[in-house]
Amino acid sequence: MSDILFAIWNDKYSIGSQTLDSQHQGLFDIINELYEATQHDFHQKHVQDLVNKLKLYIQNHFADEEQVMEKINYPLINERKKAHSAFKRQVMEFEHQISSEGLSPQEMLRFVKDWLIKHIMNMDKKIEPFLAEYRQSEEST
Repeated sequence: MSDILFAIWNDKYSIGSQTLDSQHQGLFDIINELYEATQHDFHQKHVQDLVNKLKLYIQNHFADEEQVMEKINYPLINERKKAHSAFKRQVMEFEHQISSEGLSPQEMLRFVKDWLIKHIMNMDKKIEPFLAEYRQSEEST
């Protein structure tokens, strides 16, 4: 991978869960892999493989995130599940459009990067106090 990154992880994105933070960093890594693939030897098959990798990673991450929210009794879990479902549908639509060459991967990259950062900052960060409270209650029992 080159030294130029499209999506840069910043500690301000941390939500206080080592697992979820690590997965968020993994999403940034996949976005950068996809960016790199579109900047150089652009091979449609390679891009499609990376889009599929992103799709699978997102599905697994959202399942883990929802499991954590259930564990800590996060009150806005249903709102979050709806946001996750809508995003997964959008990524699948991008995957279809890219495979039929109706959409450039760069358009998808911009959307995914912007969505991910906004999602972390506006939604995932709201989990942080609930995670801290859960950890504190676990430690005191």
